Amino acid sequence: MSYRQNFFARPLSWVATTAAIATTVAMVPVEAIAATISATASGSFSPGFGTFPDPLVNGDFTITPLSNAPRGRVGNGSDEITTWDFDFTNDPSFSSFSTSEDLTSALLTLTLRSGFDIASDTFKIVGLPDIEDIDVFQNLGRREVGTFTFDLLDYYTSNDIFDVFSGSTAGFIPMEYRDDAILSFAQLDLSIAEATSATVPEPTMTLGLLAIGVGGLFSKRLRQE
Repeated sequence: MSYRQNFFARPLSWVATTAAIATTVAMVPVEAIAATISATASGSFSPGFGTFPDPLVNGDFTITPLSNAPRGRVGNGSDEITTWDFDFTNDPSFSSFSTSEDLTSALLTLTLRSGFDIASDTFKIVGLPDIEDIDVFQNLGRREVGTFTFDLLDYYTSNDIFDVFSGSTAGFIPMEYRDDAILSFAQLDLSIAEATSATVPEPTMTLGLLAIGVGGLFSKRLRQE
């Protein structure tokens, strides 16, 4: 049998060993995907008073009287619209948060003080339908403070929320609350499935090590001849 035939007929165990080593050495971690990002807004239960029809700024919130509101003070928690933006761009994990994954939760927390009966109050992501008939609002009396948490996925789809999140002002979600309460705090936590830790072979290093292994095998055979 010729040397060339003999060379290829023998088991290439050394190449296989080198390949295994190359794969082990060249494994690199996949970039982690942020699982949760958060944004907050805050204000005061005592924002002062404005004059109809001008809006009143309350920290991160803006209070505007409804068109049918009494022509009096603005900021007393009666017949008013409160608007604000959730700005997620300040979250350290914003740049690694993936909108290609479905949301697993979208937890909205509101802290408010009722001005009058809030049983018929509503809130929403601006551009999406009102969230209304809220059971937990039924038991809060006048001038009482309450903190409530809602999963917005009970009212909207993941795509609905991400369409706003990724819109013309990417990373922002505008909100609206109406009409008989003063808000002092709001938070929205957007979560996707936890990324699984994984590693993948780095192609350039793997190919380089395999080349070294094959070259070494040829060199060994030539020395034997």
